[in-house]
Amino acid sequence: MGEAAGSDKRYSFRTNADGKTLHVFESAIDLLSYMTVTHLHTGRWLADPMISLGGVYAPGTNRHATSIPAALDNMLQNHPETSIISLHLDNDYAGRRATESITEMLGVRYDTRDEPPPVGKDYNDYLMNICQKGRSRQMGAARYDYPR
Repeated sequence: MGEAAGSDKRYSFRTNADGKTLHVFESAIDLLSYMTVTHLHTGRWLADPMISLGGVYAPGTNRHATSIPAALDNMLQNHPETSIISLHLDNDYAGRRATESITEMLGVRYDTRDEPPPVGKDYNDYLMNICQKGRSRQMGAARYDYPR
């Protein structure tokens, strides 16, 4: 499986919002999961701009040949108000290396922040973990709420 014919990596799944902080994710499902986690914790939807890169890869050994992901580069060109880039990439080899590479390339112009999920491989794993804990608590409470 590969990219669809005619697809353009510069245009990826994103939320169009104004703000100085740009939240960056590997996939659309991670972006949506992060939004959901934020809503669960705060009761409101985050209004910052967010973008999915459509996947990342571990950069090669030649750092000079590494480039900024096309979707991120396009978003930054179209949103000059951005001053903070929050990288919410996966807790795996490719995600960690991509975070380092993007920080190295953009850290001079932007305040880059490494904010991977606190639990799991990605933000969807983290959301599923939160939901599973909630179900476990509900199941435990239901067992003991019956009259004796």
